[in-house]
Amino acid sequence: MNLFRQTSLTSLFVGAVTLLGLAPEAAAQVGEIGRTDVYQLGNSTLGLDFVGWARTKNTGGQRRVDTAAWAPLHFLGMNAEMHRLAVTAVRTDTGYSGSYTYRRLGITFRSGTAAANQNRVFTHTLNLFAQDPSQTFWVAFVPVTVSGNIGFTGRMNMDFIDFANTQSCALSGLTETYAHAWASAAIGVSGFQAGVRVDLQLGRQKFDGYLGAFRSSLSTQFLNYEFTPIRLLLKVFAEAFWIYGEITVVDQSWGSRLQAPFLR
Repeated sequence: MNLFRQTSLTSLFVGAVTLLGLAPEAAAQVGEIGRTDVYQLGNSTLGLDFVGWARTKNTGGQRRVDTAAWAPLHFLGMNAEMHRLAVTAVRTDTGYSGSYTYRRLGITFRSGTAAANQNRVFTHTLNLFAQDPSQTFWVAFVPVTVSGNIGFTGRMNMDFIDFANTQSCALSGLTETYAHAWASAAIGVSGFQAGVRVDLQLGRQKFDGYLGAFRSSLSTQFLNYEFTPIRLLLKVFAEAFWIYGEITVVDQSWGSRLQAPFLR
């Protein structure tokens, strides 16, 4: 959560600089800037795509910013959307509106709206098993517990910003979605044990930054898109009654690609 707060504060600072007109790249742009990044696994017959998309738009009567990440699955001519996380802010001459939606397999799990200058935060995890399956074995009178689960996770920590005095809007913060699997092994009994845990993130997509649309400019500052096919985290943990702590000792990624800044 500290990372989310740091990201939001940094992006708000960049946004303020842009608004003051100190960023020469953003000067006097009226129209539309957009970009799509696609990473394909397999093909259109049997495969999975990972798509990142963002746009900042000024049509005169409306200022609009959008970001979205989704993953369509292709199977023998059939298509199914594995996930979608989308965020939008719109400013017209008379009002402001913001919205977000998080979908898995075409089902909306989280959605909502935001008024001017609001922060919206959620973390939604959908696991195959509602409760983590676990099994305890005894090895030479020592209890060893093995546990794990698989599922999907979506995160958002987004500031919806309405510059009412200039009839402009912006989005600032972070969105992230991925499939996950984890397993752990611990020595001890529930509530008083120590062990190791392996977390595996698959198809991780993340937007991080700031995106704005103003009366006289379109902001393309500090918007990064990252796709990571595989990320492995190894952690050690311990718990004693109500006290729990963990440390990440390995954080390794494979095949990552970064588009930063995304809209340039």
